[in-house]
Amino acid sequence: MKICENGSCKVGTVLYFFGKEECPECKRLKETLDSKKIIYAYFDIQTVEGLSKAAYYNIFEVPVLLLVENGKELKRWKENFPIEEIEKHLQ
Repeated sequence: MKICENGSCKVGTVLYFFGKEECPECKRLKETLDSKKIIYAYFDIQTVEGLSKAAYYNIFEVPVLLLVENGKELKRWKENFPIEEIEKHLQ
């Protein structure tokens, strides 16, 4: 896995997290991912970069987690975030 500095990850399997600052569910999900030490690229949909990336993947609500490999979406989670399943995909 390679996490690029600008969030434009194209090597290996990565987890994209789409959220926004004032979203309470986004905050809880971020705390859960951080506590489990799950590595992800975060995109705030209220920024130009985040909105652009969200539009590319047709994301219109948050929070959303995407499992992406070499730029291609493999799996999408919204509303239900099975942390153990997500961890297995990232191993």
